[in-house]
Amino acid sequence: MSLFCKNCGHELRPGSKFCPNCGLPVDETSAESWETYPTYEAGHEETLKDKFFSYRGRLNRKPYFLRGILLSAVSSVLGLLEMLLFPEAFGPDAALRAAVESGGLTAGSGNLIFIALDVALSLSGISLTIRRSHDLNKSGWFLLLLFIPIVNLYAIFKLWLSKGTEGANRFGPDPLAPAKGRV
Repeated sequence: MSLFCKNCGHELRPGSKFCPNCGLPVDETSAESWETYPTYEAGHEETLKDKFFSYRGRLNRKPYFLRGILLSAVSSVLGLLEMLLFPEAFGPDAALRAAVESGGLTAGSGNLIFIALDVALSLSGISLTIRRSHDLNKSGWFLLLLFIPIVNLYAIFKLWLSKGTEGANRFGPDPLAPAKGRV
């Protein structure tokens, strides 16, 4: 059973007195095992919430890629549907026209539904990216690299192409390893 520092999350060697990463003293209360937290297991993801809105655990390349494609397809269909239902909201001068006609920028009740769905899709994409970075043994903050030009190319290729950490890491067990008690 691997132990990890509660302060920095670095893996501890058995019998360590101090964390090799942050230097804080280690005792039974300052070290914890990933096994104490609910994490990803191969047969655990049963609901849509577990698959798309969980920030805990790890996600390997294949489900990350396939779920990303699914989110992109749903987003495209929603965008097309919104364009068909509210054509006046699109075009080069749509915002200016709406401001002049209504005296300010307002969103119709139909547009609010699409905004809520877009927010849900965005949060799901963030969740998938965080879990994928956990599989690479990186913090969820790794996704902030996606906002830096040129560096974002490195982050994208790392997320899409890099193999995850073999075995357990500080974010949970290997999603490709067989679950305990199963053959």
